[in-house]
Amino acid sequence: MINWLEMGDVNNNNSPTEEYHDPVMEFDYYQDLANHISPANYMEPYIIDKVEIANSLYAELQNVKRDNISELVKIRRKSEQLLGINYDPNIFYLWLLRLYSPEQYLNPYNENRFRNAHRICSLLTKSKDNYSNLEDVWISEIEKEEYERMCFNREQERIQKEHEKIDSIQLVIIGSVMILLLVASLFGLLAALL
Repeated sequence: MINWLEMGDVNNNNSPTEEYHDPVMEFDYYQDLANHISPANYMEPYIIDKVEIANSLYAELQNVKRDNISELVKIRRKSEQLLGINYDPNIFYLWLLRLYSPEQYLNPYNENRFRNAHRICSLLTKSKDNYSNLEDVWISEIEKEEYERMCFNREQERIQKEHEKIDSIQLVIIGSVMILLLVASLFGLLAALL
């Protein structure tokens, strides 16, 4: 059956085509959390305690940046506990599988990255039915990436300082040679004058 509200373009045969939405591709952890904890979810019927809790969590969410995953996870887990929300891990699991897919390292082939992505996907698959466990794998990988990025940046800074040190030593040597040549030229000029 065609959903007329989601109709896209009309194809060459003048028959309508449906616009396809990929829920996995469109998944947004932050937005999914916001949708689940919105106080509007508890207004019909009006559940006073849950509206208050949802409002508190929603306000907390508004003060957290989208990339602060550990804080977002804390809010989600609180909502699960305090509001009794049952989060379906399926789309989140599939989204994480796409995010860490080893397939992205096949062409061009990168063995180390492929192995790491395979390891992550194996952990995700073992945890696919548990939202919290999926989050734990995700947070762990984000922390590893941040640590590796920090180590890489430190190494780059060390290399840069090393290059700067070598450059300054070269400048001192060149400057010293120039001074010695100038002094030698002056002595040669003085000797020629005398």
